[in-house]
Amino acid sequence: MTADIKWLAQLGAAEIRTDTLDQERESYPYAQWVNGDQALRKLGLDDVTYTGGWFIPADRMPLDSLPGWTHGALAHRDGNETEGWFARELSIAVMHIRRCWQVYMGDHGVNYAWRSYDEAKAAGAPFGNTPRGRLQVLGIIRDLEAAGPIMLTLKGTTGMAFTANDGIFALHRQHVLVAAANYASKASKRRIGQYPRFYFWLTVGPEADAKGQPVFTKAGSGEQSRLVTRPVLMGVAKGMTAQQLGELYVGPELIATIEGSRDPVTGQWSEDGLFDETKPWAEAWDQLGQPNPNAAANLAALDAAADNNVLIDEELPF
Repeated sequence: MTADIKWLAQLGAAEIRTDTLDQERESYPYAQWVNGDQALRKLGLDDVTYTGGWFIPADRMPLDSLPGWTHGALAHRDGNETEGWFARELSIAVMHIRRCWQVYMGDHGVNYAWRSYDEAKAAGAPFGNTPRGRLQVLGIIRDLEAAGPIMLTLKGTTGMAFTANDGIFALHRQHVLVAAANYASKASKRRIGQYPRFYFWLTVGPEADAKGQPVFTKAGSGEQSRLVTRPVLMGVAKGMTAQQLGELYVGPELIATIEGSRDPVTGQWSEDGLFDETKPWAEAWDQLGQPNPNAAANLAALDAAADNNVLIDEELPF
């Protein structure tokens, strides 16, 4: 046997320890929040770089055209540009959310599980840095159903706008999910407490005044402060009618795609829907970080999240 094929025979006869194989991480297209810029007012309300809104990089999107989205390029602070798609607002059927703390140690960002704030704080202390929250939301975007699950990536005030006690998720739950359950309870004469998020579209766009002009809010303090356009829940108000809620209902086909099938006899769910398929993504951030952090050890955890190629939201000092 010649030397150039000897290795083939050796490997062909060897047993492989499968748990040592690199497991490919789940990767989804993503939409990034873009802060508006007052200096670009002359571009008008149709330009997301002025109003604020959403951006999806073209190289991560499997579709050649995006209904309701405008093709363009996102300019970065370093002078580079990323080709992609802009939309002032989007509607998403939310399947999962995940959060973590990100702390910078020198030039390296390390992510810690949401329950591990104290560890993240200790890791950043030697570098004078405090943890900042990261939020990612996974779901199906309206009119882009063919693309499958898409992730929203958020940081700082944009993430807080979703998770605050009076934020986007809380308002959607109160005025849509619970309200719809109340209407359905009366109609079916059985108690329904609340529906899952993905039963109703959640529409998010930039905050605007009565004239439709973007509202710019100060973020940070001192020399590092800047004006940002905060994401807000759109098309939702207290006391919505059944007809208004019906316009947000995603429909039985999408619900079945996400929820999966159920045995009509046993009532058991088959776990064959997108919700169950994407659970590993939702749980991945639960294991981030080190129980006893120190700077040297944690550098190995650089970008431990499953989105190494995600564009980082513009840095804000909080």
